Amino acid sequence: MELDIKILKNGTPVGGVTGIIASGPGSWPEIAAVSNEAGILSFDVDVKGTYQVQLFTEDHSDLLAVETGKTVIFEL
Repeated sequence: MELDIKILKNGTPVGGVTGIIASGPGSWPEIAAVSNEAGILSFDVDVKGTYQVQLFTEDHSDLLAVETGKTVIFEL
């Protein structure tokens, strides 16, 4: 199962945004993921559910609820 976030700024995909899973059901990788040039940041997880993902940019951070199997669109 995957957690997917599409990161945009003024409607344009943003690469280079770092994210970590802060909490959720089951276990998850304790690594950071970085959004690609299409603005997609993804994690593979073993348990279906809602996870809290912390996003970090150069000037702020945001905590998002992300459900497995659904892509969250996040506007910076």
